[in-house]
Amino acid sequence: MAGDSISFAMDLTSISGIQDLISTDQNKVKSIFEKLLYVFYSPAIQYHRDMPVTGGISLSVARINDEVFESMYQKLSDEPLIVNYYDDTTVNGKINVKRSGFMLTSITYDKRWHIYVNGTEQPSVKLMGSLLGLPLDKGEYQIELKYKPDPTGWTYIFCIAALVFLGFTSRPHAKS
Repeated sequence: MAGDSISFAMDLTSISGIQDLISTDQNKVKSIFEKLLYVFYSPAIQYHRDMPVTGGISLSVARINDEVFESMYQKLSDEPLIVNYYDDTTVNGKINVKRSGFMLTSITYDKRWHIYVNGTEQPSVKLMGSLLGLPLDKGEYQIELKYKPDPTGWTYIFCIAALVFLGFTSRPHAKS
């Protein structure tokens, strides 16, 4: 049920030979339990027999409510963005908004995405904590999303300066 929690604890120090297991070679690891331990404890580190071994594993379990998902899917697919063109940095399409709200994309929010509605730039918003979105009123719109990376001019200047510096500081060694 939603909100229920299950707790599980295991004392790793009670397992005989745990220090031998930790210092074993990865190729010799056989069981799933040994593989889990190998992830948390690097065999490159030397442990002493009297050193306590502690650690933890966190597991989250979730389930989708099919009725809620289907209802949300129907609402989202009722007013889709019809994509005319897209590539790595551009998405162009049109949308017919039947009721005011937010246009939700599956694009991760990044301030370098610029959204143009009918040719005019509009502010984007972060929806659901991580997705790129845009508030829209009822109507039909031409939407263009453009990704504009940070200017690279300074990057080129620093690279050229570094190469010049290396050219002057690294001199060929004289042969003996």
